[in-house]
Formats: sequence, C-alpha cells, structure tokens
Amino acid sequence: MADKKNYLLGTFLKVFDAEKRGKVLDIGCGDGDYAYNLKKMGFDVLAADMDIARFRYKSEIDFNKCDLTKELP
Repeated sequence: MADKKNYLLGTFLKVFDAEKRGKVLDIGCGDGDYAYNLKKMGFDVLAADMDIARFRYKSEIDFNKCDLTKELP
C-alpha cells in the first residue's frame, strides 16, 4: 500500500501543476514538504507555522513563525 502522506502530496502537486506560477503562502506548513515541492515547481513560497524547529527547509524557503489564533504578521 502506498504511503498516505506521499499519495496526498502527489495529489496536491498535480492540482498545482496546472496553475500559473506565482506566490503561495503555506500556513501550517509543518515540516515543509508541500512548500518545498511547490518551490521546486517554480512557485514563490512563504512558509508559516508555530514550530520552526520542525521545518526542514530553512535554508531554501522563507519562514515566518505565526500562530493562527492571533493576528498574522
């Protein structure tokens, strides 16, 4: 059986593949896999989450720490 996370990521990327390249804000980015793959596809990505320690792509993608229960930066 295929890995559920990889299946969801693959499906997500298929949807974005047809979109015009532009800016994407990935709020609640977690480890950053979705943001990273969008960047590889040519999108200008800003990732945001409460936990920067979990984010794996600090050197490749701009990251803002944010809490969705508060005003966004």
